[in-house]
Amino acid sequence: MAGRKPLPQSYHERTGTYKINPERRPEGKEPNAPRGKPKRPPKLSGEYLKEWNRLTKLLDQMGVLCKTDQNGIEILACAIVDYRAAREKVAEYGQCLVGDDGSIKKNPYQQVLRDSATQVTKLLAEFGLTPSSRTRVRIMDKETDSGLDPLMAIIASRN
Repeated sequence: MAGRKPLPQSYHERTGTYKINPERRPEGKEPNAPRGKPKRPPKLSGEYLKEWNRLTKLLDQMGVLCKTDQNGIEILACAIVDYRAAREKVAEYGQCLVGDDGSIKKNPYQQVLRDSATQVTKLLAEFGLTPSSRTRVRIMDKETDSGLDPLMAIIASRN
């Protein structure tokens, strides 16, 4: 699917898009993800677990961590660890290797390094961990935002 990623409905509400073009308002409502730390995947250990803990702490401090982020954070943590391991192997053996027949070949860890870097870059942007993606992230205020839509929060506060 080509093109820009869709903006959240809350963004369109704030900027007045639906006041100008009410026909653009989609039917239904976007789901709200439950806030809080996701469960740690049971099979993570070693460097993968350290990276998981680092990422969940960082995302929680940023106010963007949700319980539904478990798989994305797990993939990001593993990709970062794999990237670092491949980078160490490339540094150790060099970018090229000499084959059994004396020919020069590309180090296979170069491909692992490139693939991991691509995956890490994409996932960092998804979680708002790059400078440009941070400008598009909404912070969830734990104290004031109950996860209800604003109208429902007003109604709930009056009861």
